[in-house]
Amino acid sequence: MWISEYWYEKLPALYFAWALLTLSLLGRERPAQMSAFLLVAAALLVRSWRRNHRSWTTQA
Repeated sequence: MWISEYWYEKLPALYFAWALLTLSLLGRERPAQMSAFLLVAAALLVRSWRRNHRSWTTQA
């Protein structure tokens, strides 16, 4: 894997943290809100994919 296991597991939390940081630094302007929304969506999507994959591989 090209990224260490430590950072791989932290990516969804980092995406969420970047979303909060984006909102806090750039305020409530439309581009900042859209960027924060996309970061939160990415965090939730990655977390969902990992959960589904891990549950599928443990059943097989």
